[in-house]
Amino acid sequence: MRIFKIKDRMYQKNIRLIVGCSQKTLFDLLKKHYDVVLDSDSANGTYFKIERDSKEVHIIWVESFEWYIWEQSMLLHEIYHLVNAVMREIGMKLSEDSEEAYAYYLQSLMNEMFDKLTVYHPKKQKCN
Repeated sequence: MRIFKIKDRMYQKNIRLIVGCSQKTLFDLLKKHYDVVLDSDSANGTYFKIERDSKEVHIIWVESFEWYIWEQSMLLHEIYHLVNAVMREIGMKLSEDSEEAYAYYLQSLMNEMFDKLTVYHPKKQKCN
């Protein structure tokens, strides 16, 4: 398991990317460190926010990441949830006028996470 601190260059949110552990291991970690209990499902990835002691942490978890297209698209799916949550927090509603800000933020987070994942698991040509 690896836990990456993601640099949020736009809104300075506290973001973590957790990769390479089962959902049970993730839930045990959250219970131990944050006293948070989440419901189990069959997902291979998820986004959620934890609030504790007036601090918040945005977390994206993916069970595994080896550069398969389905893993990249699943990560993008979870980043999209994160982007929407942060934009709601700052009061920016999705509209034609804000669409570019959403897209730029999504791209920025995706670049940062892919950069971290390149160190975690070097890119391979995978297309299934």
